[in-house]
Amino acid sequence: PFSHGITLGMASFLHRSLFDTPDTLLASVQLAAHNANEEDETVLQNAAARAAGRNARSPEPDTAGASNDGDSFTAKTAPGVIFSSREELREHCKSDWHKLNLRRIAINLPPVSEEQFQETVEEYESSLSGSNSEEDLDDIDEVGDEEELEELLQAQATLGVRKVSREESDGDARAPKAKSNQVVEVEWEGKKEGERVGVFKVLLPKGEEGDYQEGEVAGSLLEVKSAKVSYLFASGGHFAACVYKGTQCLQHKTFHRYVIRAKAGTRQATRDAMGGSSVPKSAGSSIRRYNEAMLQRDIDGLLQSWQSDIQESARIFVFAPGSVNSASIFSPTVLTRNDRRVRPVPFNVRRPTLKEVARVHSTLMSFVPWRTGDDQAVIPRKPAPPEMVPVRKRPTPEEEEAKTREEPAVCVAASKAQEPVVKRIVGGGADVNEANAGGRTALHCAALAGHARMVTLLLQLRADPGMRDPHGKAPYELCKDKDSRDAFRRFAAAEPEWWDYTACSIPSALTQEMEEEQKQKEAQKKEKEKARRKEQEKRKKERERQKKEEEEAAAKAAEAAAQENKLTDREKRALAAEQRMMALSGGPSGVKCSCCKKPVMGRPFERLSYKYCSTACVTKHKQQLGA
Repeated sequence: PFSHGITLGMASFLHRSLFDTPDTLLASVQLAAHNANEEDETVLQNAAARAAGRNARSPEPDTAGASNDGDSFTAKTAPGVIFSSREELREHCKSDWHKLNLRRIAINLPPVSEEQFQETVEEYESSLSGSNSEEDLDDIDEVGDEEELEELLQAQATLGVRKVSREESDGDARAPKAKSNQVVEVEWEGKKEGERVGVFKVLLPKGEEGDYQEGEVAGSLLEVKSAKVSYLFASGGHFAACVYKGTQCLQHKTFHRYVIRAKAGTRQATRDAMGGSSVPKSAGSSIRRYNEAMLQRDIDGLLQSWQSDIQESARIFVFAPGSVNSASIFSPTVLTRNDRRVRPVPFNVRRPTLKEVARVHSTLMSFVPWRTGDDQAVIPRKPAPPEMVPVRKRPTPEEEEAKTREEPAVCVAASKAQEPVVKRIVGGGADVNEANAGGRTALHCAALAGHARMVTLLLQLRADPGMRDPHGKAPYELCKDKDSRDAFRRFAAAEPEWWDYTACSIPSALTQEMEEEQKQKEAQKKEKEKARRKEQEKRKKERERQKKEEEEAAAKAAEAAAQENKLTDREKRALAAEQRMMALSGGPSGVKCSCCKKPVMGRPFERLSYKYCSTACVTKHKQQLGA
């Protein structure tokens, strides 16, 4: 027997990895018989699709199903519309309506009228011509907005551009389908009846013309199983690369650079390529340009160092949406675009990370279950997240009352701090250690509620402090405040022989002396804090006083300088001589100036019965008296 309950006698390949499958069983895998019979029909369908694609890309009106009836023109993509000139027809061929109907015709759907097209576009507010642009793909990959992607896909399905799978129509999005013609159905010896399994076509080798060789299924699977496989993912400034051999990851590396402005959704290199006024010149754009160069340098250096592993790889899977991302991986030296080993990833890829590369490797190297009656394979996606547990509603008053009736009376009274009721209940013969429905005693309830006096009373009534609730918690461990904890410790000091308080999780007894010592320490602490605050206030006042004196001195100096600037040269010389005489006389004379009231240094200037310190004061006082 093998994993997943699979036996060689009747082997099942559903969701099975290539690496869990024996080589002898893989050697018997071949293309399904009905696929081989329908190969010619598939070739014809592909040719028709390619022809329709060429018609869709042609800008000429005639290739779009247009016809000329005299002076008027019609087109299959414009039902009910007659164009009066060839120029009007050309303008129509450039419109989104024309492109939509071309896609609908290519998948055998009838074209829509212009009114239907406008209504649908207005409903989803999305332009069809830009829905598949490289910038939008980078946007979706960078931001990861799945709701926006779902809305876009739904809009395309409504317009008829994308077919809706059976799972999506039923509301089941857990099994997305592979891209068209990317999975080939296989069979093997001992296959179960009615079982249909396929493998990804990208695992098969490519021929001279680039088409996959579907006849070499067994050899390709054996080669991929034993050889190296490389993965190179780049998108939105994220880069992830891995080299696998079997289930073992031989090499792995990831890079990330800030190259996309937040909420803008366009890489800096793409915006610079637009040219004109759209090229930003901000500091952020300079940082993003620098990061673009650094990211390219990191990728080039990694590919050069991994060159031997890449050359030995049998398959190289590349995910690089857009020209900028693609150019960062392909180079003439290490890996070229026309290398036959290069393969795209045939299903959606999320942001390039190491975990995402591991998911892609696991999915590609597995057999894909093929649904009966459908020509599409189902790709397993990451399982849906578990359902969230509903939030518990707040109990109603009736439920609270019913719960209270079921609890022991002593527990209810202890929770409400009803001391007389507790004494009466316990005195009547009730068990003080009776537990409620939650496994907690009255002592648990009192400690949890923070009733310190009730805790002391229950301990005096022989309540056991060592009983534990279903969570292993003793009553002391449920206390939420210091008073409740101190009640347990005081009782332990008062009755040390009653219980083993260490086993009750009570750390130590609290005696009267210890409490007095704690109070003294608290008082000393408060005194120190008070003295510290007082000292701080004193220093603050001293600093304010010094600052005030400095401001006054600065103001006086400024005033004196201003007054000195008003003096004439003669007055300045007289003032200097006065100061020299004052210095020689040895200090003030004890006389105050009649004008500025300052002490007069040396001999004062006299006028009438007034005495002055300077000639400036003489002139100023004379003017004041004359006024």
